[in-house]
Amino acid sequence: MAYSDIAYVRIERIIAHDAAATERTGKLGGEPGDTSEWLLRLEVNGQIAWWQRSGIADGKEYRVGREFAWVPLVNGNLTIKITGYEQDTFGDTPLHGRTITLRPAELFPYGANDVWVDGGSHGGLDGTWVPGKEGAFGFAFSIRPLAQHAIPENREYLALIRRKTHYYGYWVDGWEGFTRNHDTWKAANLRLRRVSASQSDPARPTFSKNVGRTFLGVYAEGSGNAPFWLLGLEEFRRQADKHEREGLRIVDIFAYFENGTPMIGGTFEPGEPTRLAVAPRDEFEREWVERAKGGERLIAIDTYHDGRQRWLVGLYEKGSGNALRVGERLGSFEARKAEYDARGYHLVDICVYNEGGEMRVCGVWTEKGPASRIFRAQSWNELVDRIDIATANDWHIAAIDTWSPAEDA
Repeated sequence: MAYSDIAYVRIERIIAHDAAATERTGKLGGEPGDTSEWLLRLEVNGQIAWWQRSGIADGKEYRVGREFAWVPLVNGNLTIKITGYEQDTFGDTPLHGRTITLRPAELFPYGANDVWVDGGSHGGLDGTWVPGKEGAFGFAFSIRPLAQHAIPENREYLALIRRKTHYYGYWVDGWEGFTRNHDTWKAANLRLRRVSASQSDPARPTFSKNVGRTFLGVYAEGSGNAPFWLLGLEEFRRQADKHEREGLRIVDIFAYFENGTPMIGGTFEPGEPTRLAVAPRDEFEREWVERAKGGERLIAIDTYHDGRQRWLVGLYEKGSGNALRVGERLGSFEARKAEYDARGYHLVDICVYNEGGEMRVCGVWTEKGPASRIFRAQSWNELVDRIDIATANDWHIAAIDTWSPAEDA
């Protein structure tokens, strides 16, 4: 994610209200048609620029165009302070100064153009100008986050396809579109079987640490109760416990880290209970060995980074015959897959992530099952084309994940 606490700010325009005095009459408030000469001091988080213009008339807009090219936010805040004087032969008359303090991450995380600050606002954007405030004015500014390093998007996809599994199709969308389509397909007796999530636009600079997400789901035929949730880790555990008492089990999960909280999403369906495991990578791999000895096998995997270390998230069910690979480069992962295929194992889930600008792959195998293949697509169009070709040849999409070097490591 291209998080930024550096802003580019441009004071675009002002609109004058009640010029304080006039060049022609010197009368406070002026007469209709009178004009004034203004000198403005523009301050943005301590950086200062000046603007001067004669011929200022009430109700007119004037271009300012002063740029502040590199403005560090202060505890996430941006403060714009504009003061000044009207200059005339009778002396300098102070204008009705303006100071606003804003939090860009909340108001415009990706920036905004021509944001108007009303003539009567106090400390924020909105307000109503009341005639009689001599030297009052409104102004417009633009702001955008600056990335400290250019990061290429280069989004790629890794897809898992299987022979004759009768998966219906897939859907990729933002949260609102994904959940709306999920409800539609659920009503048409389709179940969400595999789901993953990624940052929607990781190369785009943003003031916010809350980023948009894209969700990638694979559906199969099936009816009945099949809830889908996205919650913080502890709340997700409570929801899973509730569904277990109702005879529902988690069949797939995805995870990401946001605002200091692991977010877990998952889809449920009737069946014997599964167990959710969340742990740092080394601990997770040790636990996997111990669970295998106790008659459990892993059936789903995902991963997230909390800014300090990598975590793995998995689902276990009763059973034997399991293989796990974590953090492999694609070539190595494909070689391992060939070995496991030859031993009668089949790949049931994959996930990918960014590590140092490279794609890393995790995968889970179980004994028996249909033949499977994986392929890498270097664009969305290539992914769609290759899925279409696979489907035409009786190979069906089973899982999709995506990564970008611009995403959090």
